[in-house]
Amino acid sequence: MYSKRYPIALILFLLISLSSCGTRAEAMANSSVEYEKMVRESRRSPDQLYPTPLVMDFIQGVISYGEDFLGRRYGSRGPNGRRLDCSGYVSLLFGEFGIDIPHSSKALSKIATKVSIPVPGDLLFFTGRNARSKTVGHVALVVSNDNGNILMMHSTNSRGIIKEYLNKSPYFKRRFLYAGRIPEISEMWKDGIDPDVLIPPISRPGIYDTQLFPSLTLLFNCY
Repeated sequence: MYSKRYPIALILFLLISLSSCGTRAEAMANSSVEYEKMVRESRRSPDQLYPTPLVMDFIQGVISYGEDFLGRRYGSRGPNGRRLDCSGYVSLLFGEFGIDIPHSSKALSKIATKVSIPVPGDLLFFTGRNARSKTVGHVALVVSNDNGNILMMHSTNSRGIIKEYLNKSPYFKRRFLYAGRIPEISEMWKDGIDPDVLIPPISRPGIYDTQLFPSLTLLFNCY
């Protein structure tokens, strides 16, 4: 004969479990909502929002240089001997083109201007391991945005430096916070690039005049 206490205990257990699951689902959904919002915005004629061809050439040079490091282990040493963690990798790429940016994902997020439709050269900011957190703990570089299908390039703990589509990564979709644009790129969008002063890259930073784009010694500290 079953005790009457068992159904009551079972009901209490289920209520507690459902409450816990609901809280977790709500926390996860917050990042997912931001991701879905970004995708919807990106589907509103993103081609009209790209910068001038000259600026795009500059950005493509940064991306092409970044591709040289694909397959490298997370935290491995870059050409300047520093660690290629997430922000260290991004800092290296822009640094080689004369743009000095902070060497932590959190600091980067503070100087970047939020954008609703990310394009090549913009940054994507994510939470760290804790998906419930709203604190920036990871950063990636946008390679392309094809009608909301965003290709990003970043240094990951488990897979090293990779390119992947954001919509194919449940891990990062859940942790997405927002997209941002660094001040120097925003200025290029606004004022353009004077071809008489700044020669746009073709594929590698080596074609630049070293007087315009000196190599920078960077410190990496991704957190």
